[in-house]
Amino acid sequence: MTSKLRDLTRLEWAALLPLAVPVFAIEVYPNPILTRMHASVEKVLARSLSDQPQAGAPLDKTADVPVVHSPATD
Repeated sequence: MTSKLRDLTRLEWAALLPLAVPVFAIEVYPNPILTRMHASVEKVLARSLSDQPQAGAPLDKTADVPVVHSPATD
């Protein structure tokens, strides 16, 4: 009974192949994509790491820290 059913029609294959081919190409040879992303990732990491204190460095207790008051304690 199931031998008469086809998995994918030609239209479905035509829609699937243009999506599947680049996915497999990137999986096999990701270097072109990774080298293009490298500079952007370095900038994001540098920006995010510059905001964090270094390990072992004393915390600056004079930094502007917002104080949140709850209505129950005011």
